[in-house]
Amino acid sequence: MARTSQAVSTGSLGAKSGTTGAMRLSHELEGWLRGDGDKTLGGLIDLFEERSFAILFLFLLGPSALPLPTGGVTQVLEVIAIVLALQLIANRDCVWLPRRWEALDLGGDKQARLLRGLMTLCGDWSESRDRV
Repeated sequence: MARTSQAVSTGSLGAKSGTTGAMRLSHELEGWLRGDGDKTLGGLIDLFEERSFAILFLFLLGPSALPLPTGGVTQVLEVIAIVLALQLIANRDCVWLPRRWEALDLGGDKQARLLRGLMTLCGDWSESRDRV
C-alpha cells in the first residue's frame, strides 16, 4: 500500500545549535497535534515516515518502563512491538499496520495528552543526558 507523505520542514540536523533530536521531534509532534491534518495513527506514520518506527517503539514500550501496575496491557503492547521489530528486520522502509489500526484516532484529549506527556519525558531525558 502506497502512502502519501505530508511535507514537514525540519531543517537540517545541525540547523539549530543546542537542540536535540528529541526536542525537534516533540515540536513536530506538537505541531501535528495542533494542525489540521489527519489525527490518526496512519496520519502519524505518514508524517514521520521512517522515523515512525522509533516513535511507535517509544509509545509501545514506554509504558513498560513506568513503575505502575498495568494489568497486563504492557504484554499486549510488547507483542505489537515485536511485530514492528520484525518489519525492521525485514528491511521495510515504512511501517505496515492493519487498516483498522491506521484509523485509530490520536486527536482526542486523552490521546493528545498522553502523546505530549511521552514527548515531554523524552525531551527531559534527552536534555539531562546532554548535560552529562
